[in-house]
Amino acid sequence: MEAGSVSALSYSDVLTRLITNIFINSLLTVLYPTITEKITNGNKDGFISDIEAGRDVLFFIIGPISLLFILFPTEIVEILYQRGSFDTTATIRTASVVGTYAIGYAFIAIREIYARAFFSIKDSMTPTVNGIIGIVTNCILSVILAKFLGMRGIALGTAISNIIIAIFFIS
Repeated sequence: MEAGSVSALSYSDVLTRLITNIFINSLLTVLYPTITEKITNGNKDGFISDIEAGRDVLFFIIGPISLLFILFPTEIVEILYQRGSFDTTATIRTASVVGTYAIGYAFIAIREIYARAFFSIKDSMTPTVNGIIGIVTNCILSVILAKFLGMRGIALGTAISNIIIAIFFIS
């Protein structure tokens, strides 16, 4: 991979974690006690309804953010990072990775909401197994795709593994 790839991946990961922590985890911090209470009280319909509502709210918020990050990664990286030694070249490198990571934002939301749902019904095995599958898938895909796409391959491997885990949770 080219020089600066590790930095580009790191800066992109910071943005992904920012989106995850501000939007996804904030909503789930509010939702988790509610769904846990409903399942404890035997209100399965309310439990399912709250999970679906939470998923819809997350999609309503994360969908446009993902689209912005996919369509305008250079502008976003330029505004947030470009100053000092972070020059135009670093912006372009980082932006290519940011746009690729953004493909998986909505699926991170799905993964997180369904993981909390399984924890609330006292099933920690399903999220654990899915997490292991996600890690293995991410490693394999990132190594393979990096050979063809460089640092964007690593980001794409991560996005695809988030998609796969979300599909496993839903099914």
